[in-house]
Amino acid sequence: MKNLTEEYYFSPLDKSGQRLDKYSRPEICNGSYEFIANSTYMRKEKPQNEPVYVFILDCSLASIQNGFLSSAIETIKDSVNNDYFPTPDKTKVTHTSYY
Repeated sequence: MKNLTEEYYFSPLDKSGQRLDKYSRPEICNGSYEFIANSTYMRKEKPQNEPVYVFILDCSLASIQNGFLSSAIETIKDSVNNDYFPTPDKTKVTHTSYY
């Protein structure tokens, strides 16, 4: 079976078996996942909706103490305030807390 991975994506490994370029590749070291629905999953009579972004944050005591939570919140606020989303005029921010 032929490997369909492009040559540029390969990377040497360190002595523990980790990619040497893993911190320069956000798709490897960050927790994000994107679903792209093709036309099979779209209703033909309804126009395509704008994308929806959901942020799930760790609100544990450790997350608060090590600064992760405040850093994540500030990054999201910055993204919204600087129009990094495709339709900034339609961007709405809501929040829900679960305990």
